Amino acid sequence: MAAAFVAVAAAAWLAPAPRGGDPVPRSASPAPAAPVAAAAEPAPGDGAVEAKAGAPGPETPAVPTRAEAVLAENGALREANRDLMGQNEQLREHLSGVLNWILTNFRGRYAVPERLVGRLDVSAVADDFTLHEDLAELLRITPEERERINAAFLSAREMVAAAEDEVMVTLSPTPEVGIVEIPPYESRGEEVRQHLAAALDSALGSNRAPWASSAAGRDLERRFGGFGRGTRTIRFELVYGDGESGPTVRIRDQREMPDGEGRRRIDAVEMDAESIPPEYQPYALRLPGVPGGG
Repeated sequence: MAAAFVAVAAAAWLAPAPRGGDPVPRSASPAPAAPVAAAAEPAPGDGAVEAKAGAPGPETPAVPTRAEAVLAENGALREANRDLMGQNEQLREHLSGVLNWILTNFRGRYAVPERLVGRLDVSAVADDFTLHEDLAELLRITPEERERINAAFLSAREMVAAAEDEVMVTLSPTPEVGIVEIPPYESRGEEVRQHLAAALDSALGSNRAPWASSAAGRDLERRFGGFGRGTRTIRFELVYGDGESGPTVRIRDQREMPDGEGRRRIDAVEMDAESIPPEYQPYALRLPGVPGGG
């Protein structure tokens, strides 16, 4: 019996394994497994609630921590500090420019009180009716301002000459004496005054123009015929000396200006010259006996 069992076991071990198409012996088939229970379907109401509960909802914004808030605040403060530093630098540069301008324009000079400016009597007009260097230095006139003032002075001189020609009277009581009389021409003279005031204001600005008018007002009035407010008499006389030299010309320029109720101010200038100065030549040419005059 034992030998027979061993022979059967050896035969089963030595037998070839069944191929995919060979039938499996029935005795080797396992017992059928128990059927798997079908998953229970959820109830209509409960399933919907569970599905909504499991779905992802809208994201809630994260609340910054205290450290993050402090960092953000520090960043804003740094940005504001940079802006303030930039503005401070601009103000420092502006202040430096103003101080440099003050040093350039007022170094070695003393400020003149405004109430005393009118007493300076600064020369404003040169003999050729251009800007005098005294007024140019006082007001620190630029080359561009000088050109504009020169043009204003020359045009004002032409206006005065035209107004004087309309009223001028000439006479020659003796061969050696010639007289030019210019009566008042106040309306035309006021036009000249306004022309000069507008020109100075345009060239110098509203801050310096009043200083020019106050400091050089007397010279402007002398140079431009007193703006027609008074009577002007110019007397030319040939004066012969004892020697063999030729005669000299004695010129007396007298102005009578109204100066309050019942008062007149008389300003007179007298000079001897070998020849007639340029500013008096237009008047001398109007004298009788002079070619083109009379």
